[in-house]
Amino acid sequence: MNVPDVLHILLVATVGFAVSEALDTFGSAARSIVRRAAGWRYSDHERAVVRAEEWAALIEERPGQIMKLMTALSFLAFGLAHGAQRAVGRARLFGRSEA
Repeated sequence: MNVPDVLHILLVATVGFAVSEALDTFGSAARSIVRRAAGWRYSDHERAVVRAEEWAALIEERPGQIMKLMTALSFLAFGLAHGAQRAVGRARLFGRSEA
């Protein structure tokens, strides 16, 4: 890579970071992602609502919009994994096979 290519990459990354920090869209997306993740993570609706509020408060404490989004995505990944595990367990419990 030559110097102009490196400068171009740095410029694009810097502009992208500045735009994402200037907009609040990542923060609002993170809050909606957390609500969905809590619903998948916890089968009890009341517990999911409480967790979603706690996770949303945690996200609000994070510095920067990108950090908020990354935190919400980590909650989403764990929520999806737990929801899938619960679904597979139910299928085994009732003797259903997906194969």
